[in-house]
Amino acid sequence: MDKHFFSKINLDIISDTKELYIGYSGGPDSTALLHYLNSNSDIKLTAVHINHGISDQSKNWEKHCSDFCKQNNINIICKSIKIEKNKSIESEARRLRIETFKNIVPTSANLVLAHHLDDRVETLLYRLFRGTGIKGLSTFSDQTKLGTLNIIRPFIKIEKSEILNYLNEYNLAYVEDDTNSDNLYDRNFIRNEIIPMITSRWPKASQKIAELSDFANMENILKEAYLDKLLCDLDVGLGIKLDDLASFKRPIRNELIRYWVRKNGYAVPNKKNIDEINKIFIDSQPSRKSTVKWSKSDKTEKPCKIFMKSNYLIIEEDYGV
Repeated sequence: MDKHFFSKINLDIISDTKELYIGYSGGPDSTALLHYLNSNSDIKLTAVHINHGISDQSKNWEKHCSDFCKQNNINIICKSIKIEKNKSIESEARRLRIETFKNIVPTSANLVLAHHLDDRVETLLYRLFRGTGIKGLSTFSDQTKLGTLNIIRPFIKIEKSEILNYLNEYNLAYVEDDTNSDNLYDRNFIRNEIIPMITSRWPKASQKIAELSDFANMENILKEAYLDKLLCDLDVGLGIKLDDLASFKRPIRNELIRYWVRKNGYAVPNKKNIDEINKIFIDSQPSRKSTVKWSKSDKTEKPCKIFMKSNYLIIEEDYGV
């Protein structure tokens, strides 16, 4: 096995951890991650397999995961989720996975996921095609806190081809998700069609796109430090004084509103929402009934509304959205 592969794995992020929970689908990425940690760490491991029930092979995959863990003396927890047919399969599956992990992983432990460099590229392109800002370009990092869930990703600099080489080197069996070849799903289309076409022309494209994500992450850190200071100076809680908000140039005002909303735990307003907020509350004379509402279509974040009260812009959860 190429030593360069092992040098790119960051084990420092788990050095102070006594217990790890590994997201284990049975696929190539999570199989390599679980095997690697079991072979190179003395930390107590628990694999978590979430059965989505989408494929006819779901039960077989769950059995494969249970058998693999039994053979390697690894504790495993298997949970099933049910995705409603009238909702987006991709976004709803992600929401339910996160919810399940939060219910299983103790706050004292870390959840380890097998996201790798190619996943970052896929995510960045997916967000780019759907529309995103600088924050969306940062994709995900090696350490993330999602509510009470501490997530770490040791494989974030590893390429998919290196993972497949690792599996071959150690003769590890894994499951092939038949839905991964269905280009009806946006991410599959990007992974199966767009990325191979790009890398056939520019072989180093994936690394360069991942570097862009790193640069965007640094820019976001600097921007948020600046916005945090602005909010602190304004002594903002659930309300911002309209006169203070109007004193900022529009680009700064827009970012300040987005950051303020996100810090309060609500769905971040898109460009259309921001334009509406400016039009109603800054560019004209708002009334007591003036309100702007929005929500995420996948319901992954709390819907909210903004309205005026005593010359303050107030934000609240909107249960009617």
